[in-house]
Amino acid sequence: MNQWTILWDMDGVLADTAEAHYKTWSKFLAEKNIAYTYDEFKQFFGMKNQDFLPIILGYTPSQELLNQYSDAKEKAFRDSINGNVHIFPGVLELLQQFKKWGFKQAVASSAVIENIDAVIDALNLRSYFDALVTPTGIASKPEPDIFLHAAKVLEASPDHCLVIEDSLHGITAGKRAHMKVLAVATSYPPERLKEADKVVDRLSDLTEDDIKKLLHLLEQ
Repeated sequence: MNQWTILWDMDGVLADTAEAHYKTWSKFLAEKNIAYTYDEFKQFFGMKNQDFLPIILGYTPSQELLNQYSDAKEKAFRDSINGNVHIFPGVLELLQQFKKWGFKQAVASSAVIENIDAVIDALNLRSYFDALVTPTGIASKPEPDIFLHAAKVLEASPDHCLVIEDSLHGITAGKRAHMKVLAVATSYPPERLKEADKVVDRLSDLTEDDIKKLLHLLEQ
């Protein structure tokens, strides 16, 4: 079987974290007298905090203040995980299928590593991943850097990588990396995700034949 590498986004793909993220951001920004709507949250979902916070704040704070704000919010998110973060339908079965086929898998997320560790361990998924990759020191989505870096970490060719994403920024990043992109409509309606190679409402909708067709898999 042709070997592929699977690059998973986390928030909105592996785990249903949107509500927990929105609530912690909304509460944090309210303390700064900044209103934050769910539409704004969706617009920036998938970007690094360092990139979207200046937009929301309306000015560019010092790096020290950016770090302080980001760290405080992300700690609040991790404190809210228990009982508020759940694995999406079909994720476990797909992880198991890819592992059975011998494919390497990584989380490639804009989340900070502490969040990735917390969510992956809360959902008991660590054994499926060969790497957990964050965009520290590199450009965030929609730039392709995080996916290209993940491919390099796993010694994979970009044209044999499948990105699984829910966000518009993530889909664009995957395509800019010249990778196959599977989009799941957990955060946006399917018609907004047409840049992807395949779009599904839920990963549980995928059949084994769907995956093989997407990846041009052939038995050797």
